[in-house]
Amino acid sequence: MPTYETIFTMDYLDMFIRETLRMFPIAPMAISRQSTDSFCLKDFGAVPRGTLITVDMYNLHYNPNLWGPVDPHEFHPERFATKRHPMAWIPFGAGP
Repeated sequence: MPTYETIFTMDYLDMFIRETLRMFPIAPMAISRQSTDSFCLKDFGAVPRGTLITVDMYNLHYNPNLWGPVDPHEFHPERFATKRHPMAWIPFGAGP
């Protein structure tokens, strides 16, 4: 019977859970912030102060540039063996 400490050595289990949450995040539209200053985004334009900004988690978690070379629509836990950008996987949000 595995102990609590043993769970931390189960790398494939960790990758399996992460891949599940990448493909099926618990709260895909829960990440939003309000801009504290006005700023400009390349290819978009001006974003006024006070604008509510929401992360499109579906496009983030299925972006082939972040999750390739294996098709992001395929369940492939081993993709988490490769180091990724720290904000490529945010199933629960990030920061305050």
